[in-house]
Amino acid sequence: MDSAEQELQKFLDSLPEWRRKWLFHQDPFSSQWLSEGHVEKLSKDSPEQFKAMMEQLALWKDNFADDGPIRERYETLLQENPSRWREYRNKLKREALSYVPKGKPGRKPERKLAERIWKLHAEGKSVPEMQRIFRAEGKNYSREAIEAYLKTRRKK
Repeated sequence: MDSAEQELQKFLDSLPEWRRKWLFHQDPFSSQWLSEGHVEKLSKDSPEQFKAMMEQLALWKDNFADDGPIRERYETLLQENPSRWREYRNKLKREALSYVPKGKPGRKPERKLAERIWKLHAEGKSVPEMQRIFRAEGKNYSREAIEAYLKTRRKK
């Protein structure tokens, strides 16, 4: 183990388990962690750490600022170890992207066009007449494209 790794390990060893989990971007209060009895164990084995954890949670509820200096030190030590730093950054990316809604697969539906075609059809316009109307507006749709919007399964 090189000195950078040793220094990082020494820093992590100086922190309580719940704080290490927080730095690793693991929820220290996840259902798995709770079901494994860590809270009960921590409260029995180390009441002072448990008390510190609960006090910290109360502070975090209003302000996460206390996390800043510890996280900065952790990230500084991680940067000295390229593989650990890369792993940490990738985890942050995955975590950040997990909150971004995924797009729906397939082509984006053209609802306004569909509604317009349905309206023209309800007015008794034929497909060639609709094509002429759209062409006059500078839009060219094939007969098949217009007919595809007239299929009953689309009208939902």
